[in-house]
Amino acid sequence: MRRWRSDVIRGELRVGRRDLRGGFRHSARLTFDDIASVYLLRSKDHAQPARLYLRLAGSDGALEVARGPEAELDPLRDRLTRDLSR
Repeated sequence: MRRWRSDVIRGELRVGRRDLRGGFRHSARLTFDDIASVYLLRSKDHAQPARLYLRLAGSDGALEVARGPEAELDPLRDRLTRDLSR
């Protein structure tokens, strides 16, 4: 699964993966302008994880950035929304 790191000062989001040692391996960089919105896709089946997405500007595409319990993803969505609105 992809991971992300937000850099508010640079106005960018770095996408990558964790390596076996827990380090972050960068694979893509998006500016905040590249991101149209942040949304949480909730499952009707509560046994299934919720998924957090970034909707890309000028595209029908979205990037999944996290999945897990809805209660854990809500604060993450709020933080991303706050970072992107600065």
